[in-house]
Amino acid sequence: MKKAIFFDIDKTLTTTISGEALKKDENDIKLIEGVEEGTEYFKLKGYKLFGVSNQGGCSAVNKATGLPFKSISRAIKEMQNTHILLPQLELIAFCPDFEGNIIYEVQQGEYRHFYRNELLHPNSSSANTLLFPSFRKPSPGMINKIIWDWNLHDADEIWMIGDRKEDEEVAEAANIKFMWAEKFHKRFRSGLQEIGEITSEQLQLLENLRL
Repeated sequence: MKKAIFFDIDKTLTTTISGEALKKDENDIKLIEGVEEGTEYFKLKGYKLFGVSNQGGCSAVNKATGLPFKSISRAIKEMQNTHILLPQLELIAFCPDFEGNIIYEVQQGEYRHFYRNELLHPNSSSANTLLFPSFRKPSPGMINKIIWDWNLHDADEIWMIGDRKEDEEVAEAANIKFMWAEKFHKRFRSGLQEIGEITSEQLQLLENLRL
């Protein structure tokens, strides 16, 4: 049985050590309470786990300096450090440009990047056929690429967990299920938590039930 979960990164899996809203540098990272336990739980249940993140700070220009708020090299290191904290993830993908033409795929000690117009659709022999639309969420390109690369297109169950509207929208665009990060956090935090309104599918995912 093939099954997978895609996680947004910032404020879904990680927050800052500094307490600032945005990470000050590539080391200003800590896991949100419950994330380690939750990802270990899903890994043991046979899910393939992936991180997917827009990193618009690599393209947005700081008017004070005339430079992007975040360099590509820093974004790569930030994701590598995140992967060290969460080795349960197969990889973390991020899109640094607003147009969604580039995807970086990062693991602890390595990374690679791809340009959208260089990729071929797996069901087409035409060299001019684009693999996917924009890699930038809420477009489904980033998720779709991983689904095809990891042979998950016929998976029995795929979820997206995130904290932003764009995460909900990318799940809809990729035709996969969605859960808000808050529900995921509350399920795996220590102590009793009020999860709130929940669908039967979300309950099945969180509690390993088949209703």
